[in-house]
Amino acid sequence: MSLTLMKTSLPYTVDYDYIPVQFGGNRTTWTYENIAKQIVTRKYDAVVGDTTIMANRFFYVDFTLPYTETGVWMVVRSKEDRNSNGWVFLKPLRLDLWMVSLAFFCFTGFVVWAIEQRINLEFREEGLQSNLSRLVVIVWVFVVLILSSSYTASLTSMLTVEQLQATSVADLQRNGDYVGYQLGSFVEQRLKELNFGTSRLRGYNNPQEYEDALLTLKRKPQWWGCSSI
Repeated sequence: MSLTLMKTSLPYTVDYDYIPVQFGGNRTTWTYENIAKQIVTRKYDAVVGDTTIMANRFFYVDFTLPYTETGVWMVVRSKEDRNSNGWVFLKPLRLDLWMVSLAFFCFTGFVVWAIEQRINLEFREEGLQSNLSRLVVIVWVFVVLILSSSYTASLTSMLTVEQLQATSVADLQRNGDYVGYQLGSFVEQRLKELNFGTSRLRGYNNPQEYEDALLTLKRKPQWWGCSSI
């Protein structure tokens, strides 16, 4: 994709010899850092790819404007044991809030009945006649709207977050999980700075290996798999 973008953006045709670099194998030589330094030694005239713009690399190379957002992101495995709980719809709100809501619902119905039954003999068939009854119902409707909005947001967030094995770096460190990274990238050094042991780090070459690694790791760690990349 990087090469295609470069060819498309150039207003003229330039003949170059494109040398593909395959990461892996000799991990000491084939890193983004060392490939960028090859420009200084004039082995290459330019490097086209997903090379991260870092402060220390500005000392010996120049960068064009980035075409993608830079940063470090985690790809995390989903939970395998997703138990279908029939009472999951009760979890967004606490038990005391459910009880208060139910009590308030019954109290509102009783208040409306008490007000209407004195002035509205056909209360069961017609609408509300008392303005006070309408006011009580309007207040109850607003309360229901607020509760339903909070309930929907909490349920959505809960169902999304609970499907992930880990949601932060702290979770990975606490669980002692195996962590993957792109071979040759600065992420390996960054993970070591975050106190991840070398034995817990596993390098991969491409997105297909990412998928294989995330699908390989089951309940017990295997030599190839990892829980996040």
